[in-house]
Amino acid sequence: MKKTVIALFIAALLLFSVFAEGNKRQDCYVCGMWINQHMKTRHVVFMKDHKSHEFCSFACLVRFVKENGSRVKRILAADFDTEKLIDAKKAFYVEGGDIPGVMSAVGRFAFATKEETEEFRKAHGGTSVSFDEAFAHQERDQE
Repeated sequence: MKKTVIALFIAALLLFSVFAEGNKRQDCYVCGMWINQHMKTRHVVFMKDHKSHEFCSFACLVRFVKENGSRVKRILAADFDTEKLIDAKKAFYVEGGDIPGVMSAVGRFAFATKEETEEFRKAHGGTSVSFDEAFAHQERDQE
């Protein structure tokens, strides 16, 4: 009986490792967290050399851009409500409120419209800011 349980356990481990190998998850370029668990806060950077990098959060995006800003061509952010990618520089951000940040003590969430931002603020608190303001505040927080 004991050998059967051990054999089943080993078989399950092997099966899991084969399954996991074939279904690799996208990792955050900075911290390694799984992007699919942070679709509402993800950001994508397109570089001038045509490479792209994904990030789990605004905080990880800022860490990357601080070091590589001159090579960045475009930044997209996930709309917090729809998870669709939008131009991060044109997005409306809410920072603070009662939803914790990802990789940061202060949450910073992107929205496609001012109306979405206001609805979120009414429900969760926080302050409306631009991309540049959120970026400067995140830089300050990381010091």
